[in-house]
Amino acid sequence: SCLVLAMLYKCGVQTVSWTFWNFFFFFGSFLFYMLFVLCYSYMLTFAPEFYGVGSTMLGRACFWLLLLLVPVICIFFDVAIEYLRLQFSPNLIDIAIEQDHGFSEDAESERTSL
Repeated sequence: SCLVLAMLYKCGVQTVSWTFWNFFFFFGSFLFYMLFVLCYSYMLTFAPEFYGVGSTMLGRACFWLLLLLVPVICIFFDVAIEYLRLQFSPNLIDIAIEQDHGFSEDAESERTSL
């Protein structure tokens, strides 16, 4: 569950523009996964040793805490590495994006001269 949510967070961080469909599939895929785990845990024919594990798992505070902390820690490292890359080794596309958004030194000098 933590892995699924971490990968969804990673996709969310890399998404540039959010639309209705992004939200729908982002939250829908996680809700579908949780529903699948809950339903699968009550199918005796497929996995009798997994019977009731889904509802027990969803009822524990430790699960919800891990579901929050593990993906956030995983994404923290990705965001930190991307930040350091943008600060110390940007490529031409990154520089063009900063200039387009007005975050360059030229844009700052234009604002101060006005």
